[in-house]
Amino acid sequence: MRGESAGTALLLLRWRSWRHGGSSLRRSSEDREMRLTIFLEEYAKHTALNIGQVMQGVRYFHSHPDCDDVAPRGTFKHCFLSMSLRARRIANDLFFSVIPPHWHHTPEELREMRPIPIKKWFFYGYSAWQFDESGQVRADLDGREDRRWDPRCQKPQT
Repeated sequence: MRGESAGTALLLLRWRSWRHGGSSLRRSSEDREMRLTIFLEEYAKHTALNIGQVMQGVRYFHSHPDCDDVAPRGTFKHCFLSMSLRARRIANDLFFSVIPPHWHHTPEELREMRPIPIKKWFFYGYSAWQFDESGQVRADLDGREDRRWDPRCQKPQT
């Protein structure tokens, strides 16, 4: 691994370890297929979450709740600040939709993704305002929720 950065070397070691199941390099073809299936499922669900966030950012590109305190909604300044913030978040979400989730999530976090359908992961990203911390639809929805909200907003969900 000469000539590679320490970060790249660490990622290669983690990938090789994950790919080979840790200590044993000999695995049956069924085990390898199962591991690949799990890897792809986690990857797809994580991508769905991030694509949902991208779509939410595109939908509300012109307005963001974090800009409400800086400039009144509907003004050019609010629109410009919102577009600037949304563009950065969209780029971030696109980046994280492409890279493997195994690079920045723990195995436990990824295991928790498996029982939840991929469609729900999309909506966790697209309309995060309607879900509570446990992933269930909020019981207190009254139609006045700020649909521009996402979990990265400075103000808590209302």
